[in-house]
Amino acid sequence: MRKVSDKNALFNLMFLDLDKHPEKVEGVGQLLFEMCKGVRNMFHSCTGQAVKLILQKLGPVTETEIQLPWMLIGETLKNMVKSTVSYISKEHFGIFFECLQESLLDL
Repeated sequence: MRKVSDKNALFNLMFLDLDKHPEKVEGVGQLLFEMCKGVRNMFHSCTGQAVKLILQKLGPVTETEIQLPWMLIGETLKNMVKSTVSYISKEHFGIFFECLQESLLDL
């Protein structure tokens, strides 16, 4: 997943599938966490780009290309964050908060 050139299309595909299979929410959240998980309790270098894209997928204001199951995406993100906070050291969590802050500025 880290090497996919068009992560936007990949995330759209994954999130559209949640509409048909909502039972996959926890697994997709875990998969996204594994993509962003680095070594030694830090994030991987792809995290900034991935989290920004995921945050854009949360609703019609930021995702204008396609109608996605926004509530399920929110649940997926919640599962990703649960795994993240149990693995990433707090001193390395800055990139996640930067992405949140940037996504708020984009509204």
